[in-house]
Amino acid sequence: MKLPVTHDSMGLDDDLSGFEFCVVAPVLMLASTAFLGFFQGPANLNVARTGNWLTNSIWLSSYLLAGLALVSKVNLSREALLRCWPLLGLLVFVALSLMWSEDRLLTFLRLCALSGTTLSGLYLGERLTVLGQARLIVSVLTCAAILSLVACIFMPAIGIMTGELQGDWQGIFDHKNQLGLNMALSFGLSMLLFLATRRIGHIPTALLCLVLVFLSRSATGLVCLFVQVLALLFGWPLLKAWPRFGITKRVFSIVILGGVIIWTASQYSNLVDLLGRDEGLTGRSQMWSQVGVMIAEKPILGYGYGAFWRGYEGPSGLIWDAMGIELFYSHNGFLDVCLDIGLLGTGLFVVGYIIGLGRAVSRAIVLRQLTYIWPVLFLIFFFTANLTEGSILRANTLPWILYTALYYRLAKKAPTVPELVGKSSGRTRPLSTGSGIVSYS
Repeated sequence: MKLPVTHDSMGLDDDLSGFEFCVVAPVLMLASTAFLGFFQGPANLNVARTGNWLTNSIWLSSYLLAGLALVSKVNLSREALLRCWPLLGLLVFVALSLMWSEDRLLTFLRLCALSGTTLSGLYLGERLTVLGQARLIVSVLTCAAILSLVACIFMPAIGIMTGELQGDWQGIFDHKNQLGLNMALSFGLSMLLFLATRRIGHIPTALLCLVLVFLSRSATGLVCLFVQVLALLFGWPLLKAWPRFGITKRVFSIVILGGVIIWTASQYSNLVDLLGRDEGLTGRSQMWSQVGVMIAEKPILGYGYGAFWRGYEGPSGLIWDAMGIELFYSHNGFLDVCLDIGLLGTGLFVVGYIIGLGRAVSRAIVLRQLTYIWPVLFLIFFFTANLTEGSILRANTLPWILYTALYYRLAKKAPTVPELVGKSSGRTRPLSTGSGIVSYS
């Protein structure tokens, strides 16, 4: 008997059409910052503020295509949008920052870009299930990994950094940290898909990404890699066993988790030494203290979305003088949000993040499907990466597209059918079992 298919079932036919893939994959590749240095050239104030005509044209085209697809082919769920109120409320608050922004034109332009990026995320969230999103991202980042390897071996002038970071690999990305972060994300996803589907082809991808993370020598990438390994090794077994735990075991698990976090914090000095960094995290601590002073000047509402980092034309000039270098963001996503929309806006994001993480954990516990650990895995990655980099509310970035897509998907009604019966060719397709391993029925 053929069972009804819910809109969030885990069918292996959950793929984009050929045309969709040819449009979406290059956009996601660019959103990961791949080839960004080739298109925009060296980082400078003008590029940091508004980009250039080529990248802007690409992004504008992607926004229009996403909007057209949502209007003509993909219908967003009204119920899911209502349950996305933390995300949509945050975007409304960002829009309201136009009223107090120190550069309203720049805030307006960046708000348009953020809206388009969010629209692209909603399109992916409606078009693809959790499994479909994971497979798409692995495909894109696998391509980026192969191209990065080729660039570093055959075009070292492009793929390997020079100067103070001599010898660190950056591949086709604009900085080694971007290579490290993207490959850490791809490693976690590849291993997740291997465990869920037992397809051996995911192993070479995971190994390549693992090697590239280490060759990038990115401390941020290594930390994210470490966190994802822990989540896969201990997070999934814990979530699967959670419903069987009594109160005592649940409290004990929470205490153990808290103890690990506290121990990790107490071993800060040893950890940064292990990663080859000083305790100042390559000057970030000094910069963060300066940013903290500027946040204290406008703590509640901030300086307006995207209106702080404007060089000497804005308040960031004080940080440029204090640090002696040109900076275009805080190297911390949470601090950047504080600068843009204040503690009030940051609080809105944190509340929304906690709600999203709670939904992801709850969905994984209830469905007991390994593929549903992907939202949990990504949200942990997103939080960890933003401790030393910045992608929260950042337009035209892969992490924000994925955050929006997964947030929307998790807001949709949970599937009620634990398996999917294929309809094509009159035969059954591989199904995802409760353990996450593919079987046939």
